[in-house]
Amino acid sequence: MRHDTRGFATGSADKLVKFWEFVLVEGNVGEKSRIGVKHVKSLQMTEDVLSVCYSKNGKLLAASLLDCTVKVFFTDTLKFYISLYGHKLPVTSMDISTDSTLIVTGSADKNIKIWGLDFGDCHKSIFAHDEAVMKVAFVPKTHQSSQ
Repeated sequence: MRHDTRGFATGSADKLVKFWEFVLVEGNVGEKSRIGVKHVKSLQMTEDVLSVCYSKNGKLLAASLLDCTVKVFFTDTLKFYISLYGHKLPVTSMDISTDSTLIVTGSADKNIKIWGLDFGDCHKSIFAHDEAVMKVAFVPKTHQSSQ
């Protein structure tokens, strides 16, 4: 979900990140209007897309790819920002901190990693489970920068 809650992004094995916006669809005479979605743009990837995640400030979008990397893009221009690599198997889940300075990734390699979004450096790698990590999430409003 976008930070402004007006849209969302999806990723697929078709190697696309698609961007969608909510629209109000007018009903016929006597019918109520309803909420719909409209595809507004796409971002071509080099690999299958497993997961997508918006930063809380709305400036970045992260996409995990089948090649075990996470690519981060600026949401306004869709220009590439940084690549996160270090997992041995694909990243299945990710979340960005409330202050948009950290990203946590969970992988089929049973590890979670915490990365800085300023330079893409891995701050911490933790062997977390005996099987693939399927979901990671920051507790909301627990990581605030001192800026």
